[in-house]
Amino acid sequence: MRDKESIVRGRARLAPRALKRLNLARIRSLLSVDEAVANAVTALERAGELDETYIVFTSDNGLALGEHRYLGKDRLTDEALDIPLVVRGPGIPAGTRSSRSVSLIDLTQTLVQLMGLSPTLVTDGETFAPTLRNPDAPGFRDTMLIQTGAKDRRAEFPGWAYRGVLTQRYAYGRRVNNPPDDGFLYDHHSDPHELRNVLTSQRYRGVRRELERRLKVLSDCAGSECNRDFGPLPRPGR
Repeated sequence: MRDKESIVRGRARLAPRALKRLNLARIRSLLSVDEAVANAVTALERAGELDETYIVFTSDNGLALGEHRYLGKDRLTDEALDIPLVVRGPGIPAGTRSSRSVSLIDLTQTLVQLMGLSPTLVTDGETFAPTLRNPDAPGFRDTMLIQTGAKDRRAEFPGWAYRGVLTQRYAYGRRVNNPPDDGFLYDHHSDPHELRNVLTSQRYRGVRRELERRLKVLSDCAGSECNRDFGPLPRPGR
């Protein structure tokens, strides 16, 4: 824990038995969700509307259950960011999967395209409708803005306590009103479980500088400007 950001660095160990009870209780509570989904599908089928209906199953956030000595959701870690997204509907091949990263803001743009609508407001998301029809379809974004936490008017980016960016390889973020070196940088190629924070490593200095630049660009974007391919990141030094 010594390499983590200050707000979690001194956290004590959590009791495994209590976490197991909580995890089991959350799993059991999903039974009612499963029944609700089944009832909705049955109702659509009886109404003759199932084959013309898109069903989207997702969540607003994940929840850490002891990972990184944390219990909760307001953290920019994989356990809180990685959520299920299952879509069923006309034109979507059954059983297909895609590893493309998308965000909740992409849902609006995707549903708008699937339904053939023309929004009158500016939307920041990127449609993933082509990926639903073909899992190999490419996206247009190589860096995604991530953010969480309670509102803080004093913050550099008002409205969020934590902000960062996510790429296919890296997760980078910091508390917006803390010093720049009080954050995290994880290399998912060598550290998929985010156990080693390389934010202050000299090897990743160029990577960190570029990710910080992308964070500032995406923090103040709107519309199609938010869906950018910034290009390759610097390689870690030796």
